[in-house]
Amino acid sequence: LMNTEPVFYQIKKNKVIVRDGEEITPGILAQLQAIERTEQAGPPIRYSIGVLLLLAIFLISFQKYLSVHQYSDIKLRDKSLFLLCGIVLVGNLALVKLGLLMAASLSSAISSPTFSIVFAYQIAIPFAAGALLLTILTDRDISTIYTFGFSLLVGFLTRGDFYLLFYSLASGIAAAFSIKRYYQRSALLRSGLKIFLANLLTVFTIYLLRESGFNWNEMAFLAASSFASAA
Repeated sequence: LMNTEPVFYQIKKNKVIVRDGEEITPGILAQLQAIERTEQAGPPIRYSIGVLLLLAIFLISFQKYLSVHQYSDIKLRDKSLFLLCGIVLVGNLALVKLGLLMAASLSSAISSPTFSIVFAYQIAIPFAAGALLLTILTDRDISTIYTFGFSLLVGFLTRGDFYLLFYSLASGIAAAFSIKRYYQRSALLRSGLKIFLANLLTVFTIYLLRESGFNWNEMAFLAASSFASAA
């Protein structure tokens, strides 16, 4: 036993190891144990404090920006403007968190390899909703600053998922510059189309960065999810 070499398991990120109702074989058990050993068991309270500090820094900086960004075409002022942005931020983050939980559940419940990609369900989350709303109610400058802070917080919600952070940033920036004022429904439809195109380009870029084999079925499913995010 002293001369036995250790066994290493290389497990791809977001890979479904076992689904509900499946038999756990020795190989699957070994992978689950390997994941358990490699997970960092850091104190959750320390991470939560870090997230709260980051949120506080962003909100304080954002409030300072809003205090000097008072244009005549923005009806809200000072505390009312900051309160609006805060409500939009909290609501958008809650929507993202709920979407991430649903994405994980759907991915693990579906057995088809094409439709069990958790990333495909994650990009269906409307990351640009807050940025689009602020663009309509305030202006694109406020929406752009909001998008940078929001995307950073998305990165923390996903424990450092660079691809989702990048996707959220691209989607939010597209929303900020896709519409100026909401006068008629066609303006909102054109904005949704621009957001979808930005989402699709971002998804294709991420697909290339991941260096995975090209699959038309997967790409079509990712395209449909990016459309759902913009709809």
